Amino acid sequence: MPGPRCVARFDYEATEAEDLGFVAGDVIRLKERVGDEWLHGELNGKTGVFPVAFVEIIEHLPPPVAGKEFLAFLVIVLFITSFFPIL
Repeated sequence: MPGPRCVARFDYEATEAEDLGFVAGDVIRLKERVGDEWLHGELNGKTGVFPVAFVEIIEHLPPPVAGKEFLAFLVIVLFITSFFPIL
């Protein structure tokens, strides 16, 4: 499987609906980082979150692009400056 992925070092039992359970040795496709200690991934057609401490990352996720808040701010600035150009 190409792309960002990790391999499970330990079994992880899903206890919440949004969790992704797996067994040691499973290779999980990484979707995104959720905070500092959790990842969102996909395994066997299921998606969910799981702790970083339970896996070894084989291929890292690409670095994040500008956050949604920054992009919204940029759109507002561009909109306003189109009506009120700075002299």
